[in-house]
Amino acid sequence: MEKELIIRKIKINDLKKIESLQRENADEINNIWTFNEIFRFVEKQNGLAYLSEKNKELNGFILCLSNEDLLDIFIIFVAPLYRRGGIAEKFIKLCKIYCEKKSLKKISLEVSDQNFAAKKLYKKLKFKQVGLRKDYYSINGIKQDAIIMQLNIESQKS
Repeated sequence: MEKELIIRKIKINDLKKIESLQRENADEINNIWTFNEIFRFVEKQNGLAYLSEKNKELNGFILCLSNEDLLDIFIIFVAPLYRRGGIAEKFIKLCKIYCEKKSLKKISLEVSDQNFAAKKLYKKLKFKQVGLRKDYYSINGIKQDAIIMQLNIESQKS
């Protein structure tokens, strides 16, 4: 029997699996977060760190930090076999809920200008481009621009 997708907070015993998931998909990731980097991140009071799994298999994660009035998404990653299944959208929904609880006004992220699927998703979720970092990423030795996008939480309220 196939189990439902589970999204939960990242625990310390998940960190090696998260690092491994990134290494398995290194050709898609600009900067692999190490065990120690994720550990320090998860321990922060202003951090938001969740993972998704199905049948106890890790298939995605998100790491965010809040400051002042903004939640900054540092990485959102979903394994290729699980994309277009709503996982990233569920992560963003958790971010919105967190922002509402903490009275944060915006969610910010950056995405490669070559990541067409992610850009399409963020636009669908009402993120707007607010900046550009030229040649910010180097993926497989190829320079790519980073598009900075933000979602205004105030405009999302009904």
